[in-house]
Amino acid sequence: MPIVQRVHGWLQFVSLGSVVFVVVSELLSCPKYVTLAFGAVSALTGLASYFTGKHTEAKLEAKIETLEREQFGRHLSVEQLRSLTDQLRAIPKPDQSVHLMGVDGNAEAIRLANALKGVLEDAGFLIDGVWEDSLIGGAGPGILIRHAKADAEASVAIQAALLRSGLEAHIVEREAFKRVEIIVSYKPM
Repeated sequence: MPIVQRVHGWLQFVSLGSVVFVVVSELLSCPKYVTLAFGAVSALTGLASYFTGKHTEAKLEAKIETLEREQFGRHLSVEQLRSLTDQLRAIPKPDQSVHLMGVDGNAEAIRLANALKGVLEDAGFLIDGVWEDSLIGGAGPGILIRHAKADAEASVAIQAALLRSGLEAHIVEREAFKRVEIIVSYKPM
């Protein structure tokens, strides 16, 4: 726990304790200087606690904002989406529809896959999906593009367009694949 949070906790404890001593000293008819001393300690520690509390609150808000940005995940601006669409329009389209999926259980990957679906469709691709599925062995971070040798030119061009847009993309080529598959996986760290 950061030192400011520890100090804040102790200041609150001392302030509350001083208030209790003020009440007890009044009930026991202690000399006024004792009551005033405890009252002054309570006021000063309460004031200091206010400022350390504000500092702690600001730190926690910054941490929450960071976590919210991380949870929001990969995001493409309107300009990036437009540029990506233009780049994808210029490349040869595969003969079959592109199978598009996001990794099962990853809401951020599914959101990105849905955004990419709109871009790919606007660029003239036929899209099958967005499907939510898991892969045996996983897909690794970023976006995985799988294809057969016949679709290599389209897949390499799709990868290049994604990379220029700031998205991490990898290619796997195997003759066993029947069509181009784009798999949006978890966000790279």
